[in-house]
Amino acid sequence: RKSGETIAQLTVGKYTREMGIRAQWTKPWTTTTKDMQRSYSHKGYPYDNACIESFHSLIKREWLNRFNIINYDHAYRLIFEYIEAFYRNF
Repeated sequence: RKSGETIAQLTVGKYTREMGIRAQWTKPWTTTTKDMQRSYSHKGYPYDNACIESFHSLIKREWLNRFNIINYDHAYRLIFEYIEAFYRNF
């Protein structure tokens, strides 16, 4: 898309499966999250992640959209400041 090319999402999915990219990505994620409880929405039931989706919307709308985020560390500091200084005071 950045280069101006148009491609269907299904085509991208087909190529990533053929090249094994999806499997390469999921293995490190699975290893990293092995000690965590993973939550997956069931098809047609979006409500189990509704509270965190609501929080993401809130933090973006009230805080993050005010800044030009430079890098990961900058985003981390902004989120930490929002949660520790602003959100906890409610």
